[in-house]
Amino acid sequence: MTLPGWHDFLATFVPLFVAMDVIGVLPLYLALTEGLPVTRKHRIIWQALLTASGIGIGFVLVGQGVFRLLGVTVADFQIGGGLILLTFAMLDLLQSEKARRRPSPTMGVVPIGTPLIVGPAVLTTLVMLVDLHGYVITLISLLANLIISSSLLPALCSSNLSKIALPCSR
Repeated sequence: MTLPGWHDFLATFVPLFVAMDVIGVLPLYLALTEGLPVTRKHRIIWQALLTASGIGIGFVLVGQGVFRLLGVTVADFQIGGGLILLTFAMLDLLQSEKARRRPSPTMGVVPIGTPLIVGPAVLTTLVMLVDLHGYVITLISLLANLIISSSLLPALCSSNLSKIALPCSR
């Protein structure tokens, strides 16, 4: 058994980085947390990242087994995930502006932690990467992406970026 090298790491890290799209989540996060105190915003970030970590690591470890047990294929999961995202999008379109702006105590779990940070794209990517590269390198890449996210989100949110990104998210 050989240890994974940089090539394997990059082959797993890059697809996960693209699937997580932390920079793409930022305008949505800023819109959802507009008007909240900075301490609450940081608490939501950590709640989202802990949720994303738990779901991602759990999915790497037991995802394939659960899929086999239930007879679900990756394609089935992709379709189901797409339907969930479609439902969230439809609810977002149909809800009034006032109802949408109410901050929830679990906002960091749903919708930010999942499905925005670790959603169907990340979970499907994790299943495929475990098949191609194994558990160890996939977990290392997932953790590296989550560490980058835990550094990037608070840094971007504490800067003046909200003045630029927030008008774009409306």
